Amino acid sequence: MNRLIAVFILGLLMVSGAYAQDQKQDELAIRAAIDTVNKAWTTVDGAAVMASIMSDSNFFVIVHNQTDESQTRIFDKKGFVTVFSNMLKNNMPRKHVHTIGSITFYGPVCYEIGKLVDISKAGVESVQETLNIFIRYPEGWKLQMTVQLNEVVRALDAPRIW
Repeated sequence: MNRLIAVFILGLLMVSGAYAQDQKQDELAIRAAIDTVNKAWTTVDGAAVMASIMSDSNFFVIVHNQTDESQTRIFDKKGFVTVFSNMLKNNMPRKHVHTIGSITFYGPVCYEIGKLVDISKAGVESVQETLNIFIRYPEGWKLQMTVQLNEVVRALDAPRIW
């Protein structure tokens, strides 16, 4: 009986150890993707660099216009890559830093909350927080969606009808 319990406990430890190792590898993959994002913002060919971590299917970015919500835009991958490329050509920041605030996994889904700090060529600093959702595909983790965190919080704080 003691041998059976010992085998069971050993098996449980092996499974939990393998799970923890997979979780660590997944976190390293997300951190590598964020490093890629950081490089993309200050690289002439940054749009192609950014595209390499974005999902090919159903990717979207929501860009809220704080002063006129009717100007809020939703971009698919192709549209975002075009806008991002134009932004880099015309107004590439001197510095871009994406600091990871939290990484949370739920199976093949990762929620990452990050703080973005951009410093323009004129030295003007802008700060925003984002919610980024990554999905694990057979080829690896890909960015599926990104939205400004304050807009998500605002939507969650909205009055409920139920």
